[in-house]
Amino acid sequence: MQARFQLALDAIALLVAKATFIGLRLLFLYLSASSIDRAEFGALALAFTTAEICRYIGDWGTDNWSLRMFSHPNWKFAASHFLWVLRLRLIGSVFAFLLAWFLISIFAPQPSILRHAGIALTAATSLWLNLGINWLQARGALKPAVLLTAILGISCTFLLILGHINKIAVDQQLLSLIATEIIMTVSVLFVVRRNISEYGKWVYVLPVRVKEWWKSVTPIALAALLALAYGRVDQYYVNQTSSLAVLGDYSLAQRIVEPIIFVMSAFASTIYVRASAFVHTHGIGSRTSKYAWRWVFLTSLLVTIVCVALGIFFKLAILPYLSIYQSILPYIWFALICTAFRCTNLCLTAFIQAMGAYNYMLRINIINAITISIGVVLFGFSHGPVGAALGVCVGEALNTCMQCFGLKILLKKRLVK
Repeated sequence: MQARFQLALDAIALLVAKATFIGLRLLFLYLSASSIDRAEFGALALAFTTAEICRYIGDWGTDNWSLRMFSHPNWKFAASHFLWVLRLRLIGSVFAFLLAWFLISIFAPQPSILRHAGIALTAATSLWLNLGINWLQARGALKPAVLLTAILGISCTFLLILGHINKIAVDQQLLSLIATEIIMTVSVLFVVRRNISEYGKWVYVLPVRVKEWWKSVTPIALAALLALAYGRVDQYYVNQTSSLAVLGDYSLAQRIVEPIIFVMSAFASTIYVRASAFVHTHGIGSRTSKYAWRWVFLTSLLVTIVCVALGIFFKLAILPYLSIYQSILPYIWFALICTAFRCTNLCLTAFIQAMGAYNYMLRINIINAITISIGVVLFGFSHGPVGAALGVCVGEALNTCMQCFGLKILLKKRLVK
């Protein structure tokens, strides 16, 4: 019981820390949706989606890999890996920013260069924030950073709402968001520096050769990019086959359910760190198997209840006030069904990767990318945007089945050993 309670506390701390920048971006998009027309919002939402993809490219699997390294019981081992990742971030963040700026100008052209650059910069700030949060999470020292990020998040929330009430331009509100993320990044890295200084001096040792690092992270990176791509392919398909106004409806539906996925990601990340630390110390036994399936079942049950409740609440309490988005309801229900499967998949992935089975996840994600892409095109061709949403739901359901089967096989193999 104590372990579950501590797990919940760590997940909540991670949730608060990340909510202060991911949640702010969603708030910015929600407020923008009600102040600009559907076509402009469609392009805005697609630009943020493009920046998210570029962030994953700039990271190249290092976030996931570093969580396992940072959670190692030997502090010097963990700290030396932190320095390695710190150097990678210097290169990756610049690359992610430039790539996002270039791709946004092609796929989601915005009214101004300032908006181009601002949205592209979120790809870089995410990388640095995740670096600091990952270290603190893995070392069980995230709580001191939560207060700082929460204060900054609340302050920016008030600024965005005040700007919306006073009808401040979207570009100016975007500047407030970016400034907050930069201040937040500096604050979190300061907490990291103080945390490391409690143990001793920095360990200036590069523990990993480039070839070894590349071999370790590439399967993670490809799996993450494939997961992100097949989770967003429907939006790009709708962008190519429908008007920007329809894309605006479709994108808003996706963004409304995103907080559920975000919350589950925080819990799944915490489970991943805990399971990884356990494997480092004790290996895998029958208790791990029971632990894994219990969390998968509880996750699936809880998320299904939340999705049904959100769908009913949206239809009765929110939709009546969104006069220009009355056609959004079918997209909302498909997005909620898809969310229930995706959240279950996040939990399954956490346990599979905690055992170091990154290549296995890569193979699953390759199959997912193929099946979802085919489903989106086939169903989309016959039923339009609604068919594209249905194609994603079918693909995510197959993903859940494959991961359940894969986890069962992996646990049996480890138990035999």
